[in-house]
Amino acid sequence: MLIGQGLKKDAADLVFQLPEIPAAWQFLIDIIPAQLVAERLARLSGVDPDTFRYCSFIVEDEYGLMGGDAKNQ
Repeated sequence: MLIGQGLKKDAADLVFQLPEIPAAWQFLIDIIPAQLVAERLARLSGVDPDTFRYCSFIVEDEYGLMGGDAKNQ
């Protein structure tokens, strides 16, 4: 699998073409392969990668842990 920008279609068995982005945003692209592999391995293991297994949600509203009055403090 090859992920990148300006790739030839026959460069690998699976080519994932990305649009051109500024160099400062490259870090967003660099993590994609690891995320795809982690998601696939989780599904192969029978695990739902979209749920928390070891902890629950901490932040339940738009104010986070500070509560609704945090903006006025």
